[in-house]
Amino acid sequence: MDLTDKQGKYTLSVDAEISTAGSGYGYGYVSISNKPDNTYSINSTSYGNLISITNTTKKIATMDIAGGQKYYLNFKYSNTRKSFGKDDELKINSVTLTKKQEGNLTLTSGTVEIAKTGTSREFYSAIDNGGMANIKGGTVTSSNNYTAGVTTLKGGTSNIDGGNINLTGSNDRAIWSRESGSLTKVISGNIYAYEGVVTSQFTGNVVITGGEFSDKCQSQINNAGSYSSIMLQDMTLTNTTSGRIINTNTSYTDITINNCNLSNSNSSSGNGAIYVNGSYSNIQIDKSEITGRQAIYCYQSANLSLNECTIKTTSTPIYCYRNNNNVDINKTTITAEGDTDIINFSSTVNATITDSTLNNETSKSKKQGITLGRWYTKYKRKH
Repeated sequence: MDLTDKQGKYTLSVDAEISTAGSGYGYGYVSISNKPDNTYSINSTSYGNLISITNTTKKIATMDIAGGQKYYLNFKYSNTRKSFGKDDELKINSVTLTKKQEGNLTLTSGTVEIAKTGTSREFYSAIDNGGMANIKGGTVTSSNNYTAGVTTLKGGTSNIDGGNINLTGSNDRAIWSRESGSLTKVISGNIYAYEGVVTSQFTGNVVITGGEFSDKCQSQINNAGSYSSIMLQDMTLTNTTSGRIINTNTSYTDITINNCNLSNSNSSSGNGAIYVNGSYSNIQIDKSEITGRQAIYCYQSANLSLNECTIKTTSTPIYCYRNNNNVDINKTTITAEGDTDIINFSSTVNATITDSTLNNETSKSKKQGITLGRWYTKYKRKH
């Protein structure tokens, strides 16, 4: 693929399938390199590997490459046993190379519809943004599965300031910060999808200061990228599904919430309106109200700070599950409405509670105000 005299970025797509006697009996690989690989050394760990398949599998893989270079696509098939009725082959159905549109995009009216159905490995987007995308009006819509309204690529910025993103399929994402260094801002507009805003790579950043998010989103913000940041300012968000308002499953995430009203009225116990399942994350919440089933769940090595907040839930409002969580609560009122603890420090925790009120409204005596779990829990109370 000779792009030496070309500029910009291109999307390479390879559609391949394999037929062998079974898993482990035959392997197919497709890789990309800057020189021909005639040594047949490509394998599942090769740099630039696109596809690694066995058994009877079909896969479509994509990769972005830059102009100004020459690339080689390498194919390898190997088998260790006769396929007994299978085709015993690696089949390349198609190879396509498409130039990516670059520059700024502004949508002010009209409808953009996603006509294709994606897969868990390949989402189809209405807008792939590697530059600056401004959504100020119009509608992005789809009823297909595995779609994304606006996908922010590496170094791109997406500003959502009006319009509608309405995706009614399953496993879809309204706004997806897919690659590192991406920035997504939501200022206004109406958003409905299985997941609202999603980050999935390192340093994906999300700033939400407005907009109407449907309460039927499985999660309004879902972070799966380490070293990412999420900021909510002056927002009211409600989740009536079994999911969470903010869900993060990776480490080193910074979450800042200021002057917000959050409610996860139908969330199952253990979820939390704010669910932090990764280690070494920072959660700063100021002047906000959280109600519903559970407010905050911290898994391990998190730094949680609450300042001038009101929390009232039917399940344990604050639950710190594993080791080395640091909790600082200041001028905050926390109320447990159900038969539950107010705060549960399940394991090693350093906690300071200052000028705050803890209420337990249950009439049953078996639950406590604060439960101190195993190992080296340090707890200080002031005033």
